[in-house]
Order: sequence, then structure tokens, then C-alpha cells
Amino acid sequence: MCGIAGILRFNGPPPERMEIERMTHAVDHRGPDGFGIHLQDRIAIGHRRLSIIDLAGGHQPMLTEDQQVCLTYNGEVYNYHELRKELISHGHVFRTDSDTEVILKSYLHWGRDCVLHFRGMFAFGIVDFHQQQIVLARDHFGIKPLYYRRGKNFFAFGSELSVIRQVDGEPLRGRLQAIEDFLSFRYIPAPETIFEDVYSLQPAQTMVVDFNGIQETPRTYWRVEFTPSMCRTDEDWLTEFDTVLEDSIRAHMVSDVPFGVFLSGGIDSTLVAWKMQELLGQSVNAFSIGFDEQQLSELKYARQAAEQLGIKLHTDLLDASHAIDILPDLIQHYGQPYADTSMIPTWHVSRLARQNCPMVLSGDGGDEAFSGYPRYQAWTEFHPLWELRNALATARRNPRKFARSATMLFRGPDERAERWTRVVQYLPAELRNRLWSKELRSRITRLNPTFSAAADTYQRADALSFAQSIDYQTYLPDDILVKVDIASMYHGLEVRPPFIDVKVVEFASKLPPHLRSRAYRPKSLKQIPKKLLARRFPPEFVDRQKQGFGIPESKWLAKGTKLRMMLDDLVLDRQSRLNNWFDLNLLNTMALQLDAGQNVGYCLWAFLILGIWLEKNPDVTFAV
Repeated sequence: MCGIAGILRFNGPPPERMEIERMTHAVDHRGPDGFGIHLQDRIAIGHRRLSIIDLAGGHQPMLTEDQQVCLTYNGEVYNYHELRKELISHGHVFRTDSDTEVILKSYLHWGRDCVLHFRGMFAFGIVDFHQQQIVLARDHFGIKPLYYRRGKNFFAFGSELSVIRQVDGEPLRGRLQAIEDFLSFRYIPAPETIFEDVYSLQPAQTMVVDFNGIQETPRTYWRVEFTPSMCRTDEDWLTEFDTVLEDSIRAHMVSDVPFGVFLSGGIDSTLVAWKMQELLGQSVNAFSIGFDEQQLSELKYARQAAEQLGIKLHTDLLDASHAIDILPDLIQHYGQPYADTSMIPTWHVSRLARQNCPMVLSGDGGDEAFSGYPRYQAWTEFHPLWELRNALATARRNPRKFARSATMLFRGPDERAERWTRVVQYLPAELRNRLWSKELRSRITRLNPTFSAAADTYQRADALSFAQSIDYQTYLPDDILVKVDIASMYHGLEVRPPFIDVKVVEFASKLPPHLRSRAYRPKSLKQIPKKLLARRFPPEFVDRQKQGFGIPESKWLAKGTKLRMMLDDLVLDRQSRLNNWFDLNLLNTMALQLDAGQNVGYCLWAFLILGIWLEKNPDVTFAV
């Protein structure tokens, strides 16, 4: 895993070495094992390396023999051995045994369509001096990040927003609309960011920028397609899942360094740990974080799983004192406001793992692939098609309800997107509207365009497929994967998620409806993974209620705590920057409600994150 950076200056003098060094050093933490830069013509490319495969080779930026194509790359391509053999059969000669050179030679052979051949996680920039262009690409699911900015006389890209901020040029300006999106979802959906004119390349996209600065619209090369098949028995599906998952885990374990596994004690991470143990035939190092608050902690299940599998479990306990120590620095690493509370335990379990190995596997992505979120149940239950079915059943007795339900079918994708955002939103729209100052309420757009675009793409999908597809475009890459990437790379730890794999997801997308979700039965969530895990674990372990990985916001923000003092100073005080945009009277009222025992900590937590980010970034101005 690595950090990448690059800049093209298409007007004026070429970039200087000092500039690309600053950009690259902004992601030192992502690659503690190596550093490299390359300057040629009007281009400067940088790279920080975390060595996992071919420790002696694979140094970057990597150039072709004629020095006309240059690659800076972050990630791992798991099928690189097979691709290497294929490319050799086409006459390509290799100098290293690295997946980096495989990407480079794949581009020479297939052009930008090389991404169609890759299985893995990646974000890269290729400078093609023959074609006078830069090609950017991001993996199928957005596991690895890639940001870019086009200024008046430059185009820059990098692994984190911190890279973009090191570019010499006009200062960055903030977007108030991005703050509304942040309050809506706890994250800012791509391609937008907190900054004007700075974007995130979305999952499964490539983009070309020529040396004159002309930038094409990003092109999507792959998307999840749900095509359920009814031609196999449940046992056949289970057998195939076992094979597909083992194949993915085997591919994800390709490494020249020691590795382990994140083990929360949930269904997905336990499956990964079990299959790793079987494939390796030896003990696996597992890592887990618990809480003093027992209702939030799954540590007892992680211990149960480790004991039953016979693997070594490394654990640690987390409380509010840990959060206050690292929260401001961690928020700054995210580059923009981000309030998923699980970022804190993820940071700590990543630190714990890095003390033992530089790479781990995780169970992320199982909920998206196999319908593991309870909200999928809620969505299918009130979805318009369900409403129509219910209305048809009572049409004679309630014709008005039937007409209202039937009308829903003729509304466009924006209606469907708006309904879905109501299911997944963090702060309700009515509350957000009251929190904004009266002067700004009319300037804020409620429906995020990323959700509208995704809904338009999948408007013909059934209810469950629609929900899963939207999550693959938004929640998974912009919340879950951002959280894991930043928290782990902070410590120079590589995290590989076998469930977020093209072959696994394509298998899951073919499952018949009854193996994906059964309405009104919460325990039916994630049918296939649970059936497989039940071969090794008892029902009380497999069928227990799903738990998250968050923190007790209300308790940690209680009066007298350190985090509450931060809230008072950075949010509730009249000198706060937030006073220019929000109703502080309402926020102070909510703080009193928190003290009285009401459950409003989730809202104040979001504003605390926003207040910390603004304090850490006083140079960023917002147009009002």
C-alpha cells in the first residue's frame, strides 16, 4: 500500500522538485518503506511505498525502458502472476516480479482498458509521453482513494486531500453544500469534496487529462449488475459460495510479509479468519478492540471465535480518554469532515495490528454483498412496490390509498433517491433545516446529486437490488472504505477485504431473492454467509443480533468530559465559526437536552467533528 502524487503544469514553468516533494511527503505515513519522484517535461510524479510484494523490486515511480510511460500506483493486483504470464506470451519482458510492472505492461498492451483485467484494489496515475496524456484509474469498488484538482494552470492528483493542498496556486475554498451533505450522511459523497474544484474519482472509473489541461468526463468501466438465477438448489449456492470465498481469501493472502486478520466477532470477519486458518494450515494472528460499555462491545464474541478456531487474538480496550488524545489529528488525516464514530476503534485496532504485522485481511463488504444491513429490510417494507401490493389487496375497501400508491410508480428516480436518503440519513432533513441559519436555508440543496445519479442508473432494479447498488456507489466507498483506508494508513497498515472482490460480488449478485433477504424476518439477513458459518459455529453465535462498531456519543459528550469541553469551545461558543451558519441557540438547547438524558448525542457529535475540522483549517474560507 502506498501514497501517490502528481502534477501537470500546462501553462507557465514546469513544476519544481520542491513542490512534488511537498506533495509526496504529505502522505509519508502511507509508505514508510520507500520514496521516489520523477520530473519530466511539464510533469512531476511522486510515490511513497509500503512494501508488501517484491520487497527488492517494484520501486516507483516506474518507467518503461524508453522512459516514455511512467506509473505511480497505490494498491495490490492479486491476479498479477496470471497477467504476467499472459503478457510474456505476448512478447513483453519483465525486470521485476512486482505487480507494479504488471500494471505498467498491461497499460502498454491494453491501454486504459487494462483495468478490465485487474482483480484487486488500486488507484494509479499513468503519464504517457507518447500520447501526451495522464490516465487516472480507480478500482471497481473504490477501495483505494484518488483525488484530483484542475486549477488555472495545473492539474494535480493524489491519494489524499493533503496532497492537493500542497500544490502552489490559488487557495482552496470551502463548499457550504458539502457541509449539508456531511450532516446528512456523516460523510461527503463523491465526486464532490469539502473544497470547490477538488473531486474524488469514483469507483470503477478512469479519466484522461491531456498535456494541455483538457480533462475528459470520467468513464465508468464496470458496475454491479443484479441478475438473480433460480436454476440451482440452496445447497448448490452454499457450496459455490464456499469455493468463491476461499478463492478470494487465497488471492488476498498473496504477500511477502507477515499478515493477520481483523476479528470483530461478527459473521464476516469470523468467516475470513476461519478460511484463512484452513488455507494456511497454521495459527493466524487476529486483532480486536473492545469497549468498557458491554452493550457496544463484541469482544466476547471475538474471543469465542478465536478460541474455537484456535487462533491467537490480540485485544485492547477503548474508552473516551483514548478518543480525546487522537481525535483532532485523526480528523485532519481524513482531509474533510467525517463523523462515522467507528473511525476511532478502527484507528486503534489498526495500531494494534501494525505492532505485529504490516498487512491484515478484514470482513468489510459482506453486508453490502449479502444484504446484511437491517435498513434493507425497512426499505423493502415501505418501498413503493410493496405499497402498491398492499394497496391492491385492499383496493376495494380503500381506493384512495390504491391511487396514491399507484401514482408512486410514475415518479422519476429522484423520488426513489429521496426516499432512500430518508432511510440512510444521519440527521433528519427537518432538523438540518432548522439548524441552518434563516439566511442560508434557501441556498442549501436537500437531495445530493450522487444519489440522484445512482438512482437514475438503477431505476429499473427491484427494491433490494436498488438499495445494494446505491450503497456500492455511496456508503461503501465514501464511508466504510474511507474510514478503513485513512485509519489504517495512518499507521502504515495495509487492509485487504476479500468480500469486496469482483468474483465474490458477481456471485452474490446472482443469488435468488430468498437467499438475499426475506422481508419481516430480521434473522434472515445475510442468509448464505450465516449458513456457511453455521457449519462451524453454534446458532447462538451465528443468529445473534447484528452490532455496529461505534462509540457511545452521548456518554462521551456528557457534561464535564473532555469531549464536552471541546464541544463547548468549538461549537456552542458564540465565537465559533459555526455561529455564522447555524442556529447556536438550538445547538445549546440540544446540549441541555443531552444533559437531561435525551438521545441527541449523535447530532452534537457531528457538529463537534465539524468544529474540530474548522479549527484545524482556519485558512479555508467559505462563500456565503
